[in-house]
Amino acid sequence: VHIANGMYGMILVEPPEGLKKVDREYYLMQGDFYTVGKYREKGNQPFDMQKAIDEKATYVLFNGSEGSLTGDKALRAKVGETIRLFIGNGGPNLVSSFHMIGEVFDRVYTEGGTHPARERSDDSDSLGRRGMGRAALGGAGDVPHWS
Repeated sequence: VHIANGMYGMILVEPPEGLKKVDREYYLMQGDFYTVGKYREKGNQPFDMQKAIDEKATYVLFNGSEGSLTGDKALRAKVGETIRLFIGNGGPNLVSSFHMIGEVFDRVYTEGGTHPARERSDDSDSLGRRGMGRAALGGAGDVPHWS
């Protein structure tokens, strides 16, 4: 129940020599929440076990809050910048099929790995993460609407 109430996170352990320098680095964590109250209902929202069993999340959020990556809070990058994303899925139930519209990742490192995953090394545009899964993604933005 503690994971379903948002008690999870992501820890980055860098190699002794550090990571390669990039222009921008972002950390994103997805989680699904199952509450007794209805969507956007005010006040304390206890955990709803039946919704969790049925995998009917009241909320699916990035970084713990609704709208955390939209509007003025949207992630920004300029064409040609190298971007590193650390993506986690705290779950507990739902899959995160993280992708960036109009971009293909140069490198995808899954489950804390230090070498790109073979099956997704040069042509990855979507990354499925089951609950408690994580990955690091890298690439240079070459899509004009990023700027």
